[in-house]
Amino acid sequence: MLKRAFSLFLFLSLQMALCFGQSRIFGSVSDSTGVSITSASVTIIDQSGAGVVFSGTDDQGRFNIGIPQRADLSIKVSAIGFKPFLLALKNAGGGELFVKLVSNVTRLQEVTIKSGSPVSKSLDTIKYNVSHFRENQDRVIADVIARMPGIQVDEKGGISFNGKRISKVYIDGENLLDRNYKLATENIPAGAVDQLQVIEADQPVKALKGYVRSDDVAINLTLSNTARTIITNTAQLGAGNRAYFGELSSLMFKKKSKAISTFKANNIGLDLLNEMEEVGEPSSAELKLRRSQSYLSMQSEIIPDVQQKYYLMNNDFSGSINPLLSLGRDWTMRLNLSSSQFKRKYRFSNHLAYFLASADTISYDEHQDNTYRQQSWNAKVQLEKNSRNIYFRSQTSLEMPRWKRNGQTTQNDQPFEQRQPAYYHSLSNLTTVVKALGRESLIEYRSLVQHQKNDEQLLISPGIHQQLLNGGAEYLKAAQQVLTEDLVIEQNIALRKKIDQLVISASAGLALEKNRLFSHLGVTGLTGEERLPGPEFRNDIGFQHLELKGNLSALYQFKNGSLNLSLAPGLNLITYQDHVKQVESKQNYFNPNPALSFRMNAGKFSQLQLDYSSATAFGEIKDVYSGLMLVNFRQFNSNDIPLPRTDHQNLSARYAFRRPINMFFYNIELSYLSSKQNYISSFMIDRGLTRAIAIDFDNRMQQYNLGANLSKYVFFIGTNVSFRANLNLQKGNTVYNNEVNPFEAIQLNAGSSLRKKISARISLAVIYDFMQTINHQQSLNQRLETVVERHKVRAEWTHRVNSRLFYQINYSMVNFNQSLQQQTKNEFFDISLRYSPKKIAGSFELQCINVVGQDQYSQSSSNANELSIYAMPLRQRTFLFKYSFNF
Repeated sequence: MLKRAFSLFLFLSLQMALCFGQSRIFGSVSDSTGVSITSASVTIIDQSGAGVVFSGTDDQGRFNIGIPQRADLSIKVSAIGFKPFLLALKNAGGGELFVKLVSNVTRLQEVTIKSGSPVSKSLDTIKYNVSHFRENQDRVIADVIARMPGIQVDEKGGISFNGKRISKVYIDGENLLDRNYKLATENIPAGAVDQLQVIEADQPVKALKGYVRSDDVAINLTLSNTARTIITNTAQLGAGNRAYFGELSSLMFKKKSKAISTFKANNIGLDLLNEMEEVGEPSSAELKLRRSQSYLSMQSEIIPDVQQKYYLMNNDFSGSINPLLSLGRDWTMRLNLSSSQFKRKYRFSNHLAYFLASADTISYDEHQDNTYRQQSWNAKVQLEKNSRNIYFRSQTSLEMPRWKRNGQTTQNDQPFEQRQPAYYHSLSNLTTVVKALGRESLIEYRSLVQHQKNDEQLLISPGIHQQLLNGGAEYLKAAQQVLTEDLVIEQNIALRKKIDQLVISASAGLALEKNRLFSHLGVTGLTGEERLPGPEFRNDIGFQHLELKGNLSALYQFKNGSLNLSLAPGLNLITYQDHVKQVESKQNYFNPNPALSFRMNAGKFSQLQLDYSSATAFGEIKDVYSGLMLVNFRQFNSNDIPLPRTDHQNLSARYAFRRPINMFFYNIELSYLSSKQNYISSFMIDRGLTRAIAIDFDNRMQQYNLGANLSKYVFFIGTNVSFRANLNLQKGNTVYNNEVNPFEAIQLNAGSSLRKKISARISLAVIYDFMQTINHQQSLNQRLETVVERHKVRAEWTHRVNSRLFYQINYSMVNFNQSLQQQTKNEFFDISLRYSPKKIAGSFELQCINVVGQDQYSQSSSNANELSIYAMPLRQRTFLFKYSFNF
């Protein structure tokens, strides 16, 4: 006992002697994406490397360590999976020290779990070692992502992790493309990426760390050293039977400058418009840009449930330049420029039937042969500073697309021609400023200013619906014109205060929307005179919605989760004028909008989320115009209601499990949505014509949703398997021909996938999707039921014969089964063969699309009262010879 007491006394004495006269250094440790690193080792060492003082980082990545009065000392920071950081204290300067550790990834040759895992976890980040999942035939990183356990990629290139949609993809921690990340994943070579990091609860704003809890999920691509030091230029050129293909891309990923530039062209059904679209989930924290409402169409917007390369008759050209420059002191500037020109041809037939309990079935037989042309110019420039003390971002965007659609249509043996030109522009600025007011409080300012204008026309000749528009007499042309103009201004300021584990936030702001809608329908008689059929076919509406809003929230962050309570009261002042009818309406509403959000780490690998919200949405200018508008060749729309109002009650629960070392991921989500509206859309259907009008009605709807996803790499058979299922039940009402009919719709979506590496050179992938839709419609006299089933199978056989020869066989099948209708079956085979010569740089590839030469595609779909049987011709069998190379 005496010996222990003496040892303790000696230890304390030495520590007091060591600490006497010490100064201190404090700071934080994070990885290259800004994610804090906990339990990192922080050591003061001497010239020999021996430790003098030891410490570590806390759960927020911070450290505070004493420094003895010596001149030969350095600080060393190390953590598992990262390269050590070393800095002489004489070079540390004054103030807080920010340490950023660089990943230190060791590549393994095969996907085996013996001395390390291809997937690992660090805090809220799941890390995938890309070399474990990459195969020799992979061209771009998108090919690799699709086979990573826990990650799902849809047919449009959108990425989800464990059932949650990805918001953005970073490149070495830099946000180069925002939500338009498909441009990165489908152009960055597979070999250029060392590690893919899935960042849960992504919060990229450093000044907000510890103040807000984010639900966003993002991906960071950590590049190889080679990709960071050279400019990669790639090209693909191809030609075939009435087919061409070309792609040029230039990639630069240096430390202070990054850029992706592309030029692409093809007529083989590869939709370049999709590549330009934003596929990421919108961030929950940002103000949202508006998109102008489109009022008119040619009624050909049915999307076939099959890959576009089989049916899209296109001529697509697109180019983009996307540089990002680091200006020093946490400043970056980003520019995104793109231009595109598209031409598409659509030919299809559609049998559309309405089942009405109080009348005979009303049906349409339609045939369309249309050509769509679009030209688009887009520009976005952003200036950003992201530091611990201040965050600033200003983003200005310009969009200028224009469309020209025309075609021949036949409805129930009546032929006519349609033309639909449209011009759109949008100019906007989003600005965010966050400033720390000391160590425990900050001020935040957000601003949105946007102006947009949309000019649409729908021209139909010879004139249709003569009884309604021309007293029953024939006429030459009907011309519907719609012009909309919108101004949006949002301003918001917030204060946040941290008190231990509690963050109190209070904000105030306003949102102003000013809209104008002009529309008129003109007819041209047989002698060429133009006139309006009547004042009931005109609209001149002014609409203004001013919301004065606040927000008070309390975020309590405990060791394993957080609880957030918020109240977002809003005073809505809505005014709109109908200048045709000379009437004005003013409405004032107050809504508390409460919300509750609970997050908890239920164990080392599990997360539990509970959410509740109550909110009210108000109608827009598109909901209050009362003049008849010919929105398509068989439908007129108008409204006869007070201001639409929808009250939402939303409750959801989500449980997610991810165990990276076992490559096992699953989630279960249950949600309930109740909505109450003061209106309902009433449809009056006669042969050849539908009149839709919104009417005053106590409309209630309930929706239940149960979903689950599972992904697992089964080691003993070397197979990656995944399953998903989603069951949705919706209850509500429809009104057809003045009869209110309750309906119940049940939709089941389920699917599975299997990816098996049969040998070192052969792999197999099989994906199966199932959908069943059951609609019940209750009327006064009977109960109607429609049932549609869809089965989809995709299989891919890949064989690398040797280091130079590779081939792939793809099979896909889509079947539709509809009650009382003949089954429709669609099957496709594709074959590709790639060869890399020994003495020639690059590779040659021969592709054959639609080998069996299926010439027509059919599908069925239904809702509560409606059945559609759709058919369209397919692209012919296409051969394409391609040459790919780097330069």
